[in-house]
Amino acid sequence: MTRSKILILIPDGVSLRNFVFSGFYEKAKVNGFEVVFLNNTAFDLSALGYQERSLGRRKLHWLTDSFKNAKKRVELNLYKKQFNDEVYEKYWFKLRNKTVKTTVKNLISKLLILFFNSEKGLLFLRKKIKELESKTDYYKESVKLIEKERPDVVLRKSAFCFGHCTHRGCQIIRTAYCLLYLFLG
Repeated sequence: MTRSKILILIPDGVSLRNFVFSGFYEKAKVNGFEVVFLNNTAFDLSALGYQERSLGRRKLHWLTDSFKNAKKRVELNLYKKQFNDEVYEKYWFKLRNKTVKTTVKNLISKLLILFFNSEKGLLFLRKKIKELESKTDYYKESVKLIEKERPDVVLRKSAFCFGHCTHRGCQIIRTAYCLLYLFLG
């Protein structure tokens, strides 16, 4: 019988806490899972005896920041409207124009917000971010690594969402983590 492989993406300290220092790894090993970490932190997991892979420094597509800023602001605008709650305005942080480059990126963000400030527009922004990032070398290296490792399950970042997170991705990850945790005992 082959062991099921879990690939866990570790981009930050939250992920380290959730997967490395929570006892998850030990429970997975005891229950016959092979666990491999895709580590993008400075913390050396191999020193702890864990299998880790790394891809090096991540470089975003040059338009991604503009699209992500626009996406966040459109989401906040839609949440404000949907829940009729002014609190979402408090998360609308001012865009800083420190350099010519950031000024151009912020101008692009503002134009995107102007033209795509709707449910349909939000879907377009999300699709475009995926499209832009799928063209980067980092994405291509990630796909090669996943094809090489051939994991049965991939977990990422915040399997725990504290508070009342309504983000669909967080709900799916939290559900997957809970199912795995229940399965592991």
